[in-house]
Amino acid sequence: GAAWDMGAARWSAQLRQRFANDTDYNLLAVDGGANQDKGDRTPGQWLPPNSAYRCFYVAKFLMVASRYGLPITRALLRRWGGDVVLEDAGPGVRAVVTLPAAAATASG
Repeated sequence: GAAWDMGAARWSAQLRQRFANDTDYNLLAVDGGANQDKGDRTPGQWLPPNSAYRCFYVAKFLMVASRYGLPITRALLRRWGGDVVLEDAGPGVRAVVTLPAAAATASG
């Protein structure tokens, strides 16, 4: 998957298991068809068909990437043309994402 390609291949088995079973941050129940369509693509390559969920999806992706130390490239951030701020929020990480209207409604 995308996480594997972004660095999870180098993780310990324990960290990979925690990531795979992380229902608080990583896992998100979605329609089977949408999940198959997404595959292992990042938000730079795929966005949910329902534009109302795109900002949420991007923010969740960035939060998980930050939480697990996966790289967030400038190219990925430029894909949306918005401002992204990741900041320490105590015990967790908070992602603040501001996307221009065009990026929020783009088909991906």
